[in-house]
Amino acid sequence: MTNEENNSLKELYELVNLKELSTGIKIVAPPSDNEEYEGMMWEYGEVSFEEQPEGLEVKFTYTIHENPNNIKEDEDLKTFMGNVLMEILETNLGSYDD
Repeated sequence: MTNEENNSLKELYELVNLKELSTGIKIVAPPSDNEEYEGMMWEYGEVSFEEQPEGLEVKFTYTIHENPNNIKEDEDLKTFMGNVLMEILETNLGSYDD
């Protein structure tokens, strides 16, 4: 993911308190090609990384707390959620290439 893609993702979500000691992600400005994501709220569970020949692969569990548009939990959604997770990690921990 490029820095330009990361910068655009930052504008799409906000961190929200879900319950005591739990922070979730809420989509506040959905990507133009996925407007139905607006209002979705989820939290990440276990996150792990696996080295692959083509690079680092992130694996994660999640719990969806709000899905106002009844989005299907398919690969597109999981890819989007993974991209948001990587942006959060890179912002707070630095990129994998650093």
